[in-house]
Amino acid sequence: MRQADLEKTLAPRQRSKEDRRQEIMAAALSVFSEQGLELAKIDDVAARARVSKGTIYTYFESKYDLFAQVMRHWIAPHVDAIKKMSVDETIAPMDAIETVIDMSYNQVRDHNCREILRLLVAESNRFPEVHAYYANGVISQLVGSWKLVLKRGVDLGVFRPLDLDTLPYFMSSPMLSLCFRLLMGENLSESDLAHYKQAHKDFVRNALGAPAA
Repeated sequence: MRQADLEKTLAPRQRSKEDRRQEIMAAALSVFSEQGLELAKIDDVAARARVSKGTIYTYFESKYDLFAQVMRHWIAPHVDAIKKMSVDETIAPMDAIETVIDMSYNQVRDHNCREILRLLVAESNRFPEVHAYYANGVISQLVGSWKLVLKRGVDLGVFRPLDLDTLPYFMSSPMLSLCFRLLMGENLSESDLAHYKQAHKDFVRNALGAPAA
């Protein structure tokens, strides 16, 4: 069989395996959200995903590995996009910051992402692995990215002199506050979210001493 024909034959199977992995992670997020990490069982995830328990272990080493992969699946693309934006010197610092804020508010609209945040906060104190991922894989990388953008703005003279050790921790605070409001069941309209996002941008611009848009 020619290589091209072989690739065509294998492609559907490969896509099917990836689809199954995605379905397992979606089922796992649902189960973890309902039961928490400690009480959730692989059997429950298998039943929700309509696969055998053995199939799950084909893709994931353990319940904790599955939980970690679920976290990364929804969080890593957002963190990676922010990291990429922070080192792109073709983008003006304030434009980069506002783009990241836009991206963050799009994430907030996603119910799955809000559930991920809730799980990270709820489980990080009880499970060192979750805490380590939240601290090192999320917070430290986001703070590092904010710091790079802020330093570039200061060096270019578009931001006032800043406390680069402290201010990066405040850059996402309004968005996180909004997340907790939504997690507590507050019903916000698209108009509410748009006004909140603009207020976030205005808050950051004023804090940085950046010119008005």
